[in-house]
Amino acid sequence: MKYDININKKQQKREDKIILDSREMIRIFIKKNYSKIFSDNVNLNELKKKKTRFFVEMHKNKYENPNWAKLAHEVIQFLVDSNQVSNQDNLITTINSVPYLNEKTVIRNFSHYQREIIKTKDKDSLELMQNIKEKLNSGEIENIIELEKAKTTAIIEMKEELEEKLSSERKILDEFRSRIDEDLSENPVSLSNKFIERKKIEIRADYTPWWKKLGLIRDPFPSPYGLKDIEEELYDKVVVKLPIFQKYSHIVTDYPDILFGKPRLFYGEFGCGKTTLFDYLIPFFIKSKIVPLEIMLDASQTIFQIRNLFDKKLYNALCNALISWRNINPRSYILGNSIDDLIQLFRMLLEDSTFNGFVIFLDGLHKYDDNIKLALDFLKGLQNFFEEILRENIKISLFIAGSKLWIKELRENSAYEGTIFKKEPFDSIGAGEAFDLITKRLEAFSEDNTFSFKKYISYDDIKHLMNIIQRSYPREITFRTFIEEFANRISDNKDFGLISIDYKLDQESIEPIILFLRTKKDLFNKFSNLRKDLGCDKIFLNNIAEILCVIQEKNTINEEDKTFENNIELFKILNKYNLIVRNKKKNSFIWGLSSDLRKFCLEISRTYRYALKYYINQVLYKDNSKKTDFIDYSETVFQGLDGIARGNPIVKEKIIKLKKNIEAPYSFVIKNSNSKKLSKEIFEKTKIVSQFLLNYLYEISGEEKRINSQKDLFNQFLMPWMDNDLFRQYIQQLTFIEKKFNPSQKDLTTFIASFVSSTDALINKIKKWMGYNDIIVIGTNKLTNDDKKAYNAIRSFFWQYMYKDCVGRLWTLFETKFRELFFNLLFLLYGSRWKTKLPHAVQDDLSEETENYRRKQLPLKLSDGNELYLSKRKHLKMILKNSFLWGNMFKFVFGDGNKDKIIKFLDKLVLITNPERHNNTEEFFTEKKDEIRTLLKVGFKILKMMNSSYEKLISNECLDETNKQKNIYQIFLSFNQFKDKDNLEVIEITKEEAQKIIHFFKIYSDENLEIDLSCLKDIKRDFFSDYRKVLALLCAGIKAGQIQIKKSEGSVIVINYNQKLNNNKSFL
Repeated sequence: MKYDININKKQQKREDKIILDSREMIRIFIKKNYSKIFSDNVNLNELKKKKTRFFVEMHKNKYENPNWAKLAHEVIQFLVDSNQVSNQDNLITTINSVPYLNEKTVIRNFSHYQREIIKTKDKDSLELMQNIKEKLNSGEIENIIELEKAKTTAIIEMKEELEEKLSSERKILDEFRSRIDEDLSENPVSLSNKFIERKKIEIRADYTPWWKKLGLIRDPFPSPYGLKDIEEELYDKVVVKLPIFQKYSHIVTDYPDILFGKPRLFYGEFGCGKTTLFDYLIPFFIKSKIVPLEIMLDASQTIFQIRNLFDKKLYNALCNALISWRNINPRSYILGNSIDDLIQLFRMLLEDSTFNGFVIFLDGLHKYDDNIKLALDFLKGLQNFFEEILRENIKISLFIAGSKLWIKELRENSAYEGTIFKKEPFDSIGAGEAFDLITKRLEAFSEDNTFSFKKYISYDDIKHLMNIIQRSYPREITFRTFIEEFANRISDNKDFGLISIDYKLDQESIEPIILFLRTKKDLFNKFSNLRKDLGCDKIFLNNIAEILCVIQEKNTINEEDKTFENNIELFKILNKYNLIVRNKKKNSFIWGLSSDLRKFCLEISRTYRYALKYYINQVLYKDNSKKTDFIDYSETVFQGLDGIARGNPIVKEKIIKLKKNIEAPYSFVIKNSNSKKLSKEIFEKTKIVSQFLLNYLYEISGEEKRINSQKDLFNQFLMPWMDNDLFRQYIQQLTFIEKKFNPSQKDLTTFIASFVSSTDALINKIKKWMGYNDIIVIGTNKLTNDDKKAYNAIRSFFWQYMYKDCVGRLWTLFETKFRELFFNLLFLLYGSRWKTKLPHAVQDDLSEETENYRRKQLPLKLSDGNELYLSKRKHLKMILKNSFLWGNMFKFVFGDGNKDKIIKFLDKLVLITNPERHNNTEEFFTEKKDEIRTLLKVGFKILKMMNSSYEKLISNECLDETNKQKNIYQIFLSFNQFKDKDNLEVIEITKEEAQKIIHFFKIYSDENLEIDLSCLKDIKRDFFSDYRKVLALLCAGIKAGQIQIKKSEGSVIVINYNQKLNNNKSFL
């Protein structure tokens, strides 16, 4: 007998319907609005509307609409019941961290909620028993039993029918054979070799550039700079006309006169379109009878050099314009580039009325962010030049390409008032502009004018590519950036469509996906075995990736499909590794992704929003180690340490001990990385691993040990010279996830990925630093962090055999340090008369250089008046050798026996970095590597000596007795026992000034703030006083015993100020 499971459906629905009480409905509401309730910025009005809609409107007032306190009570009850809150501490932390609960919760006792759960469960049990008893008495239970029997019988019969159907399918499948089944014995290696050889033959037979295969006339991206190498007639076809393009093409065409005499600054990131705008506007200017003149400058030089270069290039641009437009070459009779010569050239271009004005496109100044003031000072000085031109009734306009960094300086510094008439920003581009750019370029260069690439490149493709690029670049994305990335990624493949883009995720994005794959043991081993057996041939792996992507996008591939025909070897290989599965469709077979790979792709898509094509290449390339076990992810870290131990026998025992210390906690983290429930133990284990690695790094750094806790160690390692981006990211992720109330699985995966990357980076840093330390160990309390950072970069260049960069950085460091030290010493002792103490030849050269600036009407801005920044290489040696300066200054700070050593060091450094040797190759510097290594070591000692000299400046013996006259303190400082007192300039400090400075000493002492004795600018800013006065009072306080130096690192000190001294009197 068959039972009809559809009998009396309405009755069954009534039987199965669960009658919910108010508490259960509140639980349902909580689950639906979980994120709203636990939001840091909970909106009670919005939540109230949802509450009313749920209880009153949707359920017609059948259930009680709870007030805020009752809802909060039920939320906590729910958390306790589901074990999300397990004790009193958890409860208090939860309530305090969730604004809604903190405000609305009345009861904060954990045991109360536990008791209530027990009562509720007891009540539910009693109600269930009573309900069963009532149904037994009424005979209703017998009907339910009969109904369940009918269901069970129906299910059994359905299973039998399904088995019959599957048996029939198997029989049909046995009658047909897939083309892959023809030779099951074929080895995967021979299949891959066969495929690779066939592809190589195809490539050799028909190698053409990608753009040619796309049917383009030529490369659509001929240059990364503006519209260079693109014909003028194509401008309108290739240019993405941003609003600023439309605005200025209209102004130039209809109202050109409003541009004259008003410099305009066009600013934005490199590659944002400034040069393209200038190129695009050239035809418009010419039609409006305005001569466009393009000038490229270099802001890495002095203002004087920039101005000279400007005059020369303007002269050449005007001469070239005369040759082009009037067939006149003025170079034979106008030989100079003075302002009178330039005005004459301007007039010659205006003589035949072909033109009535000029526009100068000024580019290149913004390409040196370190020289912003230099560039703006040059533009300010250029004002006089333009005023002179305008006074001659010559119409001229200036278009300047600038940086965003200029804007802040222009706003804050009134000295540049009037330099720029109008500022025009270029914003970063979005996916829409990028999509237009690519399709316009491809279609403009297509052989078929009617052809459109929009059906081959979708907006979503470009949007995804933009997202990937943005993750790789910390700055804004510009047209140039996108063109470079697109051109590098684009590739054609006749088997998989006309065009495709190589999507490659950055390290931060790919790591969580790789880590997630490692939690899928079977799937992970499939990919690992494929790599292990077949190697890493790029052609092969790329095509494997393409096949998998096509199968996923099309869902299935039929054996009759051309894709299958052209890549049958790859299908056979993927089948052997169980990455694809076969099904029958009519009289053929179709192939789809295996179940585990399909599920993996779906989970990645839901969690990270990436399709398979965005990460499959990196999955295939990742981890090519011989071992393919699931746990070999941990092993790679330990293998890195084993490699260090093998290569460094001296530290082998320490490395083995380090490995033993991190092995267990690291393995624990990896094995539990897929845990659905977050464990505090995971976080603690990551800290243990990081702590052991950092302790070892700190040991080999040579730094003085000042670590009191794990937190101190982490903070110490984030010092500028020891910093590591991946370790910093791990710390940020750790802080974030420990503070988050309810982190998700994605949060945990991202955290684990950051930990793994950080660990790899720290082990790599151990390896590097051991190599660096063979050159020089830089951990010392005699250098500042900035000095260590600079020297760490210098030794890293040497370690990488980049000797030219190494000595270049070394010279830059010492040139700056010597200039600063010389000026600080001279200014401290001799005040306003410091320059008169220099050798006469140096004074003359500095005066000549300063006069050059004034002659060109260029503003001369030097840090704190230090004209030694204008000095040449030879001047440093001349200053050191001067007998007056050595006897009265340098002998004290360097020591008498070090004079020859320092001069010899400078001689060798100048010789090897001689700027006249423009053709010095890497081979030249490689031959000099032993000399360079010696220079690094000697220079390091001299650098420590220079930094230590600052502490000597404020020692007891430097201070003359202070004299007080009418509330003014008079102080002399000397480095030669005051034998040079006639040359010294007195330091006068009023009582009020002294009290203000001493007040700051107290603050710096209480808060352990650092004072950099070498930085005049910082001391002037922080103490609101003169450098000489601050150091003089510091010296007086030290001599009196009221100030002690608590800590010193090079020129940086931390002081301790004693509030009471000699019956509460100050040292003055």
